[in-house]
Amino acid sequence: LFVLDRLPPGVPIKKLIKGLYRAPFRWQKFTAAGNDKRLASATSGCGFGMVCGHAYDDIDVDPRNGGLASFKIMAAQGLIPHVHKVIETVSGGWHLYIDPLGIGKHTGLPGYPGIDFQGQRSFVFVPPTDGYRVLPVADWPDLGSQPNDAAERLRDLVSSHPEAPNAVTPDLSTPPTERDRNKAEGVLAKDERVLSDAEKGTRNNTLNAQ
Repeated sequence: LFVLDRLPPGVPIKKLIKGLYRAPFRWQKFTAAGNDKRLASATSGCGFGMVCGHAYDDIDVDPRNGGLASFKIMAAQGLIPHVHKVIETVSGGWHLYIDPLGIGKHTGLPGYPGIDFQGQRSFVFVPPTDGYRVLPVADWPDLGSQPNDAAERLRDLVSSHPEAPNAVTPDLSTPPTERDRNKAEGVLAKDERVLSDAEKGTRNNTLNAQ
């Protein structure tokens, strides 16, 4: 499993069990460490998401919205920092895992259509979720010159655009009440129905619209 073999032990992850948009209790603290049996129980159709802003942030390239052309421009401009892994997504695009920049999620970078930045408090689907696979280095896109200041320049670019409105910091100081859990389950159930009705290859756009 990618979540066991490829992600560092401290990366918080969430499990979308058997296609349901449902997360373990306090999923923000749920990590790949100490959960081998739970993660190894995944079967075809199960989904996993990695919480960004810890071990990695993610440059999300969506070809349906012009992301491939925008990524080529970013690479030519030296805006791509060191990349740890490249994941091919269900849309035919890529997730590029980079060191955390210390900023939140930004949807739609100005001047670069089809590019989203997934930072603190956001998550991305990871293999072995259906439709997501780790690309060998030989199949990676051209990353450009990757100058030493690429991360700083990318942070400046992303920070010039307002954060996504759902980029909020969860309060984990006290355990949730029964009412809190019921409310959360209702919200998640609604999101699950929305995702279930979404056409294949449109899940990212669907999630961003919520």
